[in-house]
Amino acid sequence: MKFIWLLAAVCVVFLWSCGGTAVSDEEGPKTPRSTLPTIRFAYCWTHGFDTTINAYRKQVKDSFNLETEANNGIQHKTQIFIDVASNNLPDVFTFWSYDTNLKYFVDNNLIVDAQELFDASDFLKREDFRSEALAATEIDGRNYALPYEWFQGVFIVNKKILDESGLALPRTLDDIVRMTPVLRKRGIVPLSMGSYLGDPGHLFFSALTYQTPGAYRDTVEIRKTGNFIYPGTRTAADAVLKLVKAKAVPENTIQTGSWDYQVNQFNLRKTAMTYTFNWTFALFDPQVAAESVIIPVPRISEASEDPARFTVGGVSQSICVSRAAWKVPEKRKSIIRFLEWLFSDATFIARAGQEGCEPTRKIRLPDSVNPLYKKAKEALSGVKTYPLHEFCFGSLATFDRYKAANDLLWSGAVSSDEFLRTVQEELRTSHD
Repeated sequence: MKFIWLLAAVCVVFLWSCGGTAVSDEEGPKTPRSTLPTIRFAYCWTHGFDTTINAYRKQVKDSFNLETEANNGIQHKTQIFIDVASNNLPDVFTFWSYDTNLKYFVDNNLIVDAQELFDASDFLKREDFRSEALAATEIDGRNYALPYEWFQGVFIVNKKILDESGLALPRTLDDIVRMTPVLRKRGIVPLSMGSYLGDPGHLFFSALTYQTPGAYRDTVEIRKTGNFIYPGTRTAADAVLKLVKAKAVPENTIQTGSWDYQVNQFNLRKTAMTYTFNWTFALFDPQVAAESVIIPVPRISEASEDPARFTVGGVSQSICVSRAAWKVPEKRKSIIRFLEWLFSDATFIARAGQEGCEPTRKIRLPDSVNPLYKKAKEALSGVKTYPLHEFCFGSLATFDRYKAANDLLWSGAVSSDEFLRTVQEELRTSHD
């Protein structure tokens, strides 16, 4: 019954590189495709990854059949749980990280301990991964997925728009409120921020929360205390409603609750500021990126913690291997070969170019022609990365309620107290 409720709630060709096993071009007898093992891979990556993986499919066609299923964003999570319910989990699949998202699979023995994958591969080595990335897939002291991409938040301002409007870069949220009438008169939305199924509003909410002294401690202790209502979340909720009331964000925050839409509005210069993450970097128009700067998230008040010292982020997608597929001896070799390609330098470089995420493996990416990459790297150098609230809930049900509550908050449909109580009620239920 618990699972049914959960399900309703969530209702270019590359050569082998960096130690991976090479694809053979030798002529010889071909194994009939009907007798080759089949590996089914489900993912939620877009913006060109289809081309990358289709090229790889052709390379390995004489070794194994690679079937792929592409889903878009949150639809992927729904599809995976439908697959679980129908006993049809993909052999390999991308999924969100941290025990909030992975614990269900571990508790039901659905995915493989990552150590088994390391033991089976000469290429995949635990020490090649960033330690903070591995921590994102740790459940009860063991890793149950391979972390794939690292992300951090940045606040981007089109300085050219502000200069043309006679406005200075904002230091506080009050600065954004004061510049709103000037920008609105020009038909420009000051801050492109919305929330649809929580995105991207819930991530910006976390960034605002940490401006309150002590909020980092209160957030990471949520799982222990079962408490979502503390000074940081209350101050952040009030700050969101302040922006909504001032019309500093779009009137239709459901419509703008999309990463692609958010970036598109910025590229069209219909908005002056946005808060975004690595997975959108490649979508920014280089010319618009060149006239833009990255600044700390504006302070809620002068008493706030300095936002220049921290950002929010962590590991987005991790790679999971189905326990059922791993039990089939004929599939294991093909799964490892596929994982070695997926984690190769060439594939990571392709992914960075398609979206902009940082690899979790310790590799060096080539310089990008898009100036946003360099600006983000410089802005994020040396800053602390604090976790999103979702990483601290420990329950998908709480996370889903939190996202839905963000939709209401960013649309101005609820008060701060109503928002906080909505999340708290769900958190207390799951905590008890």
